[in-house]
Amino acid sequence: MSSFADSLLATAVSRGTGRRGVTIRIVCDLIGADDAGTWLEGTAWLSGQENNLAFTEAEARADGKLVFTASDVFRIFAPKAR
Repeated sequence: MSSFADSLLATAVSRGTGRRGVTIRIVCDLIGADDAGTWLEGTAWLSGQENNLAFTEAEARADGKLVFTASDVFRIFAPKAR
């Protein structure tokens, strides 16, 4: 689930800042569980940005039940010059 959370959070950074980044810190709180094969649906959002850092949060649900929450700090990079 941590890999899923990191991908979800990275998408929030990309969409929220228009830039790419790398994970500096990730915290996942595993809250619940469900059967293997159950569809997992997640949402993530950019909660802040300061200089070259982006802060994100996420949550995922299975069958409507909260499975995990996550927060992340990303180092974001300047866009490539064209």
